[in-house]
Amino acid sequence: MTQRKSLKSRYKQLSLWNKIAFWGSIASIISIILYFLPSPLNLIQPEHEKLISTAEKTITQLQKEREIDAYYRYGEKAYAREKLDEAITNLLIVIKREPNFGKAHSLLGSAYGLKGMYPKALEVYKRTIEISKEQKDWRLFAIALNGIGAVYHEEGKLDTAFVYWEKTLTAAEIISDRDIEAGVYNNLGIIFLWKKDYTKALEFFQQGAALHRSIGDREGEADALNQIGIIYRVQNQFPKARDYHNQARAIHHEIGDGLGEAHDIANIALIYAFSSDYDEALKYFHQALDIFQKIGYRRGEAEVLRNIAVAYMGKNEFHKAIKALNQALDIDRAIGYGRGEAEDSRNLIYLYTVQGDTTKAITLLRQTRNLFNDEIIEFLKESSELVNLRLHPQFKSIINSTANKKDVKK
Repeated sequence: MTQRKSLKSRYKQLSLWNKIAFWGSIASIISIILYFLPSPLNLIQPEHEKLISTAEKTITQLQKEREIDAYYRYGEKAYAREKLDEAITNLLIVIKREPNFGKAHSLLGSAYGLKGMYPKALEVYKRTIEISKEQKDWRLFAIALNGIGAVYHEEGKLDTAFVYWEKTLTAAEIISDRDIEAGVYNNLGIIFLWKKDYTKALEFFQQGAALHRSIGDREGEADALNQIGIIYRVQNQFPKARDYHNQARAIHHEIGDGLGEAHDIANIALIYAFSSDYDEALKYFHQALDIFQKIGYRRGEAEVLRNIAVAYMGKNEFHKAIKALNQALDIDRAIGYGRGEAEDSRNLIYLYTVQGDTTKAITLLRQTRNLFNDEIIEFLKESSELVNLRLHPQFKSIINSTANKKDVKK
């Protein structure tokens, strides 16, 4: 048996106090050794300090860029899921940290547009154009022009929208961007649809559908098919209209575009309403309404509520129609959608009058008179069912006030 014991075996035999003394000695020895070794900090020469500072700044910048990119991707994903408030919040954070992030501005403008916040959307799109010119990003420039056209279209300013969409088409052709070009064909078709030039509208939509299909843009193709369905519906070709809306709905459902599918469903509902099948129309309208409410697309929600009211009017259920229209009116006022507010008010004035409540009709007319275009004013003046409204002593002064204000605006 060896007399030599290992350090480990000796350590096992030490008392508590001896163990403390033992480790204290070890620590002292290590401290002495470290004292005589050069400190890592002493190895840094003055000429290295600038390089280290630059490296630290670079790391900080990279971390900032990663954060900005993360917020942008969160905003982009929220927009794709139609979570518009979440998208807007993330995109605003991006722009606050990087004011010249053009794509973030463009997407924010689109989100504001979908929310019906049109002045905000225009402000952001105009800033996007400035950024695109500074950075010579002509695709971003074309996208911003297209967005401005869409805002003016939603505000009912069709001629202004047409000007911007023609500019967009020119820009897209110059940079050979077929994706933007195809989208503009759809937009120009919408202008002619509103102008009731159905032949020209159909021509643009068919061009748009074909171009979208050729580049594999299924969403754009579905939007064009949906618009073709509308053309056939307003011409009372209901089977053709339903076929095109169903084609569009199948594509939107396949690619997970809830907003597009909701529009398709609402358009199918309108076919039934035009056919006087109001119960079937209401079934489809409520399906679309549920989707718009889940998405948070208030503009679409108000539009469907207006159509639900029309269906109830067809069933002579005027109280339900009035309830739906008041809901639509509240939404349109909240989002600042003047054209929608005007339509809601016109229909409510009509319903209040035929229900014998001309006091409510006159009160609403006074509140909303400045929103009415010539078509609505003509309707109020000429409709055979609004005789009692026109007999009200305040009617003429309100209508004349409307005409005078419209003249001043012009």
